[in-house]
Amino acid sequence: MKTAELVLASATPNLAINQTPLLREEDYGKYEGWETDAFARDVFNLPTFRSALDDGLMTLEEIADATYAANMDENPNTAENTAMLMSRFNQFFNQVVDTAEANQQQRVLVVTHGTITVMWLRAIGYPVADNQLLHNASVTRLISKPDHQFQVERFDDLSYVELGK
Repeated sequence: MKTAELVLASATPNLAINQTPLLREEDYGKYEGWETDAFARDVFNLPTFRSALDDGLMTLEEIADATYAANMDENPNTAENTAMLMSRFNQFFNQVVDTAEANQQQRVLVVTHGTITVMWLRAIGYPVADNQLLHNASVTRLISKPDHQFQVERFDDLSYVELGK
């Protein structure tokens, strides 16, 4: 929310912020709120969360699925696996496209968590290569195509950050 407020602070005309739970960060179930390295040690027997990603030991999708499995003893299991995350994110983007088309809007700003964005881009076939995480404050620009298809115009772009230095 804070990021969206900062981005829109200079917008003219003044634009409203619409919050939705569809853009929330992944739910880690009983591990929600844990320090990430403690989580990595407990669930994956790895020294750090970053080592899982940086050393290529696990993908974000494998982490999500393993986290969901590690929560199977919880009733209910509130953790999300990859399929659940992708379903939620697809639902959001389909709603955004439909609403923008109905209101004849050409541009929509979406501010969300980078992890789910990388997972979703990979799921729709965008070659994110070895990128497991986006840089903070980066921009990924999508173009909506017919039938809720998307083209990635920019990925993990920090050029405007560099211009602001």
